[in-house]
Amino acid sequence: MAINAKDVQALRQATGAGMMDCKKALEA
Repeated sequence: MAINAKDVQALRQATGAGMMDCKKALEA
């Protein structure tokens, strides 16, 4: 599954998590 900036941004806004945390979560 490809990760795009929109997904990361939406996750960050929803959770308040950091950029790298969101990227790792989406890659998991």
